[in-house]
Amino acid sequence: MAEVPAMYIQSKQVAFVAFVVSVAAWFAVKKWLDKSGDDTRGVLLCGLGGFAAFSAIGFVLLTFIIKEKTSDELNELFHAPNVYVVEGVIKDFHREYHYSRGRKVQAIENFSVDSVQLSYGDALFGRFYSFSKTYNYEIKDGRQVRITYRKDGNSEWPNNFILKIEFADDW
Repeated sequence: MAEVPAMYIQSKQVAFVAFVVSVAAWFAVKKWLDKSGDDTRGVLLCGLGGFAAFSAIGFVLLTFIIKEKTSDELNELFHAPNVYVVEGVIKDFHREYHYSRGRKVQAIENFSVDSVQLSYGDALFGRFYSFSKTYNYEIKDGRQVRITYRKDGNSEWPNNFILKIEFADDW
């Protein structure tokens, strides 16, 4: 049985933070921006006011009207019958590069933990987000990990789908 992550960011929290920041920025612009003849102050006040209104509406919708299903979906995902947890030391780590038209498209890192073969790559995000970069040296031979994964028997690929990676120094 896998342990569900205790912390995740809910949509309503993002809307609330956006509202608070935009209202604070609106008051800062109103108080400190020079009232000179140009339209900068008015444009900023209108833009921040509109963003604050949009964020407030989003917060109200996400809090009282639209039900947040993330917690239920995570519980369902982590308690599925094909979800397993493996704990041990990373072995047989190696990196493969896939090329298309002569340029590097994706790096896939393969390794095993307690005889369970695992791999991941960055094709979904590419280099768009910094957290998706492979070869960040977090996963390496000899590192103690606990990995929650889903066995994917329906796929033509014999891979296990990694749901969560925990490092021993974070336990």
